[in-house]
Amino acid sequence: MVLFFGGIIFALFGVLGCVDLVQKKKKCTEETTAIVTEISKEIDNDNNLSYWPIIEYNINGKKFKNKLLSGNSIFQKYNIGNEVEIFYNKENGDEFYCKERYYSSLFWWLITAIIGGVLMILPFFKNFEENGENSGSIIMVIIGIILIIEVSKRISNKNELKKRCIEKNNCCCKRYSYWWKKR
Repeated sequence: MVLFFGGIIFALFGVLGCVDLVQKKKKCTEETTAIVTEISKEIDNDNNLSYWPIIEYNINGKKFKNKLLSGNSIFQKYNIGNEVEIFYNKENGDEFYCKERYYSSLFWWLITAIIGGVLMILPFFKNFEENGENSGSIIMVIIGIILIIEVSKRISNKNELKKRCIEKNNCCCKRYSYWWKKR
């Protein structure tokens, strides 16, 4: 039972991570070059040291400063003064993704989702082998899969609805301004 619910959590995190990255790629369409200006060091509660490259980039004369990534190996990859290609959201310059890290991040989120799926299915096989009564596990697996699909659909539908609403408002504003100019 613990494996199943752990699997649901892993799968949801994986799916949500993938959805977030894909949505970022859709929103962040403008490309620019950022420069690593400093390396921030942070120690967590377990005394693990993490490095955060801080990048700066300009968009239409406005300067943005953000953390790029975390982790010990990342520090070795980026040095102060390095240039990093990023894609940013033209409506919100703070929202961006690193061009060279996109597919590796997507890969790790997919791995997380797959591990979650395997963990969800494992209890089904365990019960099947032990006592032949697997109907409860089958129902749990089906519920878990339905939950993951529904969460993915809701996120997708919510964003599509926002997009349509924005497009509709822009269209209405254009029609109104056209009508106002004709008067």
